[in-house]
Amino acid sequence: MSKSEVIMIPVDKINDVRLPLVHFSNWSKKRLKKSIAKEGIRNPLTVIQMTDGRYHVEHGKHRFYVAKKLGVKKIPCVVSKRYRRF
Repeated sequence: MSKSEVIMIPVDKINDVRLPLVHFSNWSKKRLKKSIAKEGIRNPLTVIQMTDGRYHVEHGKHRFYVAKKLGVKKIPCVVSKRYRRF
């Protein structure tokens, strides 16, 4: 896999977003939901692969949250080369 190769990762392999989504107003949430429902996720998430094989969202928490609520099964992601142990 190249440095910026986009792969489709099943939502159930990505850890839930634990932190509160600050600066994510209802208006922004509705607008993002409408965009993802209509066009899909245009910009892939950046994730880190954990030691257990699951993934942690590094960039794109709002897109992940909304896509999961919409019932999206797979999300386009770029796997970061950073290593994280948890």
